[in-house]
Amino acid sequence: MWVAPAAVLRCTKHKPLLSPSSSFPKPKLLSSASSACLLDSDPPPRDPRPDSPAASAASRLKHDPDRAFSFFRHLDSSGFALDPFAYASFISVLSPSASRSRLDFVFSRVVASGAPVPSLLDSLALLGGPPLLLRSVDFLVRAFVRAGLYDGAIDTLFGFKRGGLLPRVSTCNFLLDSLIESGNPAAAVSLYEMLKLLDFVPDDYTGTILIKALCSTGDLDRAARVLFEDMVRAGVTPSSFTYTAYLKGLCAHRGSRLAYQALVGWRDAGISLSNHAYSAVLRGFCAEKKLEEAEQVLLDMEEHGIVPDDYCYAALIHGHRKSSNVRRALEICDDLLSKGKKPNCFIISIVLQCFCDMGMLDEAAHQFNEFKRMGIFLDKVTYSILVGALCKQGRMEEAVNLLEEMKDKGLDLDVRHYTTLIDGYCLQRDFDHALNLLKQMIEEGIQPDIVTYNVLAHGYSRAGLVYEVHELLRHMDACGVKPNVVTHNVIIEGLCISGNVEEAEVFFSSLQEKSIENKVAMFKGYCQANHSGKAFKFFMELSEAEKRSIKINSCIKLLANLFVEGDHVTARELLNNMSDLNMEPTRVMYGILMATLCKAGNMRNAQWLFVRSVEKGTTPDVVSYTLMMDGYFHANCLSKVHDLFREMKNRGVEPDVITYTVLLDGYSKVELWRKHSLHGRNKAKKVTVDSEVNNVIKSLLLQMKDKKIALDVKCYTVLIDRHCKLGNIEEAEDLLRKMIESGLQPDVVTYTSLISGCYSWGNMERAKCLYKEMLLKQIALDLKCYTVLIDRHCKLGNVEEAEDLLRKMIESGLQPDGITHTSLISGCYSRGNMERAKYLL
Repeated sequence: MWVAPAAVLRCTKHKPLLSPSSSFPKPKLLSSASSACLLDSDPPPRDPRPDSPAASAASRLKHDPDRAFSFFRHLDSSGFALDPFAYASFISVLSPSASRSRLDFVFSRVVASGAPVPSLLDSLALLGGPPLLLRSVDFLVRAFVRAGLYDGAIDTLFGFKRGGLLPRVSTCNFLLDSLIESGNPAAAVSLYEMLKLLDFVPDDYTGTILIKALCSTGDLDRAARVLFEDMVRAGVTPSSFTYTAYLKGLCAHRGSRLAYQALVGWRDAGISLSNHAYSAVLRGFCAEKKLEEAEQVLLDMEEHGIVPDDYCYAALIHGHRKSSNVRRALEICDDLLSKGKKPNCFIISIVLQCFCDMGMLDEAAHQFNEFKRMGIFLDKVTYSILVGALCKQGRMEEAVNLLEEMKDKGLDLDVRHYTTLIDGYCLQRDFDHALNLLKQMIEEGIQPDIVTYNVLAHGYSRAGLVYEVHELLRHMDACGVKPNVVTHNVIIEGLCISGNVEEAEVFFSSLQEKSIENKVAMFKGYCQANHSGKAFKFFMELSEAEKRSIKINSCIKLLANLFVEGDHVTARELLNNMSDLNMEPTRVMYGILMATLCKAGNMRNAQWLFVRSVEKGTTPDVVSYTLMMDGYFHANCLSKVHDLFREMKNRGVEPDVITYTVLLDGYSKVELWRKHSLHGRNKAKKVTVDSEVNNVIKSLLLQMKDKKIALDVKCYTVLIDRHCKLGNIEEAEDLLRKMIESGLQPDVVTYTSLISGCYSWGNMERAKCLYKEMLLKQIALDLKCYTVLIDRHCKLGNVEEAEDLLRKMIESGLQPDGITHTSLISGCYSRGNMERAKYLL
């Protein structure tokens, strides 16, 4: 007897041995309709029947399979050991009429008992011949697979030769497919090669499985030969599933364009392909972030009468969301709804997440209710997304009501729902409600997990509640919940954020085993607490491996802090250390650092970083140049601005609308500053200077026109603000009209500039009209707009109107600043209302 080694599975660490010429075997004439071939090579098996009481009892019940199964269950529950022949006897009795579930149970017990497979097969062959043997091998292979014992399943197939038969094709296909699903595609390929030695005759599904296995191992060339050569040579016609398997393989290896070309070619050749083939290619494009091409596949499907499934729309919506193009994601959902299709829960979850990403919680809630009104079933995940978003916004009452609605609909709350609510209360520092909720979930039989406790630890530590943190740890210990590395990290970082750096250091020191993650958390905590000196010292004491574990964003924060604090030597030393560790900042990170320094007025170090980024091989882009020019404008270094703008154009870096906006804004401020500084002195010089700056501004606008760069809202606002401050209200109004005609809507900043200009130049009626226009357009006022209005009312003596605006301002969630209060106090004093002025003070 020869039994193939189960070592087929152990080949997965090496490339399977495949001959380039190996192919599907050509079919032979078979006499068995059950897909089995008779083999004459082995001698007949010996009679395996032992003297078994259980087997004898089973045979006496052959006409009563129900009693036979009950008897088998009784023996099994009693721990009575059965021999292979006894198992075979029960199987032969049950096989003709028993349900699949009963036979599955019996074979699962055979596998669990460790009964020798060869003896079992001999017994089955003796008791029922080929039909029983074929069916039993199928059940036995499946039982081994369910138990995760692939060695036993493979040994069963190859031990089958003892019975002079080959297993059914469906049995072999099941095992091949199971190996792939278990993460062993190489083993599936090797098993197939060994099956061919037994004259195994595959079908089209075998080809599909083999292509899937080869694609999983990355052998796309061999997969193509199976599809285009081997299956054709063997007379096996590939099905739509076979073609789809190959397309999926190409897409999995970033070959979506090649897959689409193949799909179109097959379609033109008259090969019928299902929507699954199109869906595979579309999702492949989405995975590669080629969303325009993915949308082209969707249009192609519709043009050829192929109905896209939910997975197509879900992939596109999810792809656009991941690419931060949330608006396009929502447009695709609207397109789906306009076609009368109801999205599934997965699509709805992505759509709701899109609204949450944009901060459009009211719209998310509205859309959620719309989906409910349409009669679409919303699952627990869908509810969880909205509940989580509401909790982050502090809208706890709405979140609780939503969970109550879940209960009313029969959707059980689990630990994640309670944890989300607890996190929401912790974010609001409402720890009483958080603890009450913890008690409630325990009373309802839902045990909090480590995530729940980590949420509480995070909340307490960020609130600086050191005692409560330690009490929580003691409670966890009493409940048998062991803190993990996340628990320690959130406590360390949270205490640092709340200003309790010393307590964080004590807690860190108390850890018996300090993992790399704990050290990274301590470093991050120092950075977040702006303890730059301690952070740098801690960084330098770490090993190289520990330093590499730190996220570069934390190092960038430390760098920015060191530069802003004026410790340039340490900052440059840190940057050199980062370079040695291959942690050189990216172009974006250099931009963040330069922006921080420009904002702080530290142009010397901003320029040093700019030059260093170039030396390190980073080509400055339009963002870098724009940041630097903006910084030099604020530092009043116009010559540097000229030099950078010239260098930018010489390098071939094209300025965009933001660059021109910065330049226009900068020169406008220079113009105004010069106008005010020269007022009342040399009038001729004033005209010359103003004309010079005005000419530069005109030149910039002409350049934008030549380059066909359209003005955006911010650019129009800068120009409107310039004219308002120069007293050219008519020109400002003319720009406003052009802005609206171009399809752009003025925002609160635009209106604030116009209102302030009108007030400054005595046009009170027009200022009032603009204010009413803002209200009609439902444009929310910001702090600056309220302050401008309050200041003007105070100067006109309308203190009551000013105070009314102050109330509206506070009701809208805005807090008045020092300028607002100063305007009100001055207004009260001017009206002789000393008591009110003192109250405001």
